[in-house]
Amino acid sequence: RLQVLLNEKTKKLNDSMEMTNSYVAMTQTDLNGIITYASDNFCKKVGYKKSELIGYTHSIVRHPDNDIGVYKKMWETITSGNIFKDTIKNLTKDGTDFWFEILIYPDYDQDKNMIGYTALRIDITDRKRIEKINTNLEYEIKKAVQSNREKDYALSQQSKMAAMGEMLENIAHQWRQPLSIISAAASGMKLQKDYKILEDEQFYRSINTVLNNTEHLSETINTFRDFFKSNKEKTLVNLHNTYDKTQKLIHSKYKNSNIQIISEIEEVELTGLETDLIQVLMNIFSNAKDALESTTIVEKKLIFVHIYKDKYHGIIKIKDNAGGIPRDILDKIFDPYFTTKHKAQGTGIGLYMSTEIVSKHMHGNLKVENTSFVFEDVSYTGAEFTISLPLNEKKHFNDEILNKINEIYCYLWDKNLEKFIKVNHEEKELAIENLNEITDLLDFYNINFEILDNQDIQVYF
Repeated sequence: RLQVLLNEKTKKLNDSMEMTNSYVAMTQTDLNGIITYASDNFCKKVGYKKSELIGYTHSIVRHPDNDIGVYKKMWETITSGNIFKDTIKNLTKDGTDFWFEILIYPDYDQDKNMIGYTALRIDITDRKRIEKINTNLEYEIKKAVQSNREKDYALSQQSKMAAMGEMLENIAHQWRQPLSIISAAASGMKLQKDYKILEDEQFYRSINTVLNNTEHLSETINTFRDFFKSNKEKTLVNLHNTYDKTQKLIHSKYKNSNIQIISEIEEVELTGLETDLIQVLMNIFSNAKDALESTTIVEKKLIFVHIYKDKYHGIIKIKDNAGGIPRDILDKIFDPYFTTKHKAQGTGIGLYMSTEIVSKHMHGNLKVENTSFVFEDVSYTGAEFTISLPLNEKKHFNDEILNKINEIYCYLWDKNLEKFIKVNHEEKELAIENLNEITDLLDFYNINFEILDNQDIQVYF
């Protein structure tokens, strides 16, 4: 019976040793670090035969990248009778990097004398490779983000330069007539003075003309100066005033081009960047002007402006009667550097920067579509740009509020039951008794919403 027990114990021990040999990257050394045992698993990992390892130190698999201080610490730890743990990079026979989490502990004989060391390893090579991939990926992402920032900055600068060029052209148009009047008045006075026929009444009339036009030039300078202010703080913006400022900057060019601007402006106030919004409006007006000047299909050149608001947004619609945008390019006009103009006439960044300003800086939306309409009994087709801007600052919600909002999205009104129901995987479940339970929650978190015709609850962000 004892023999049977002994055989069973021996078999279990042999099985355990065989399992260790096959599945554990294990080595044993003497006190000098000379390898006396290497498991099959370790040999397989590093690519060496047992005969190439036993009798040698672990320096055969040491990676040159490892800090020598790690080995100094290891020897200090295990020679003191303690257990050493660390992550070590090894080199396989074919030169491949290999990573182990290693645990080394001292071995003792029956008299508790230290006789060597045993090292157990866990292969973490795949984990390290993934970490390296993630590190490289993070670097590439940061590099791409930086590149995009530089690109956006370059586009922004180009847009500013284009806007400045547009402004200088507008200044030239704005000043041409007043300067001509001033020149004519001064020349007239000089001529009359030379012939000694300048009367006081004519003198004061000419002086008033000069002063009035000088004041007009001064107002023009103030308007252009305000446009180029680099204030990026959001303020309360009155869209009617913003439109008037835009008109002062551009009206002379449009008047000279025989373009009639028809406006319907409501009083709308919202929080935003007025100078940036003026730049967007100028870009859209410029696009409409170019389209009208290049078309021959209409006698009257018209631009329509409608500014109004719904419950949560200020809306600016600008449309022309130039025939619309060709369908094959309609979805490209907001792309950077896309232009149908000659290179000398356009950079292709105005509308791109406009949609960037509206979406990123003002949390709104800019879209374009072709539309047909009737004005004074005449049918027209043209491009219509729509700017939608939130009346209030966009809110940021935490996870708890977002979860509640997601629940609210699922509530519908059942007209038969005359109760609100919660729709979940197409199964209807009675949830709440009245609308107030939902609206109270929305009001508590100051979330914009409305009840649609089909009794869905629409939440606005």
